Amino acid sequence: MFRQRVHIYPKTIDGWNEAVKLTDELNKLSVSRSWTSGTIWMQTVGDGSEFVAEFDFPDLATFQRENEEILRDKEAVELFRKFEAIERHRPGHSELLETALTVG
Repeated sequence: MFRQRVHIYPKTIDGWNEAVKLTDELNKLSVSRSWTSGTIWMQTVGDGSEFVAEFDFPDLATFQRENEEILRDKEAVELFRKFEAIERHRPGHSELLETALTVG
């Protein structure tokens, strides 16, 4: 399994609420396109102006295929542009984790 984490840093409280709404819209679009939908998390302690969207993929091929489809999808790209308007200016940050296996 592969887990993608996308860190989102809204500038304001209104931006926070808009980011949650946009994430919900992206999830609805993902379901309609048969893409993986995500779960959003906020830190219980730590940076209070960050939330993380997590997406679980069964394999790397699915992750790659869906990301290529999303980047070519006009509606998805429009949603990503809306995120740009509400985020603080800092480098985009995402992670891709995989299930840990025993070695040897």
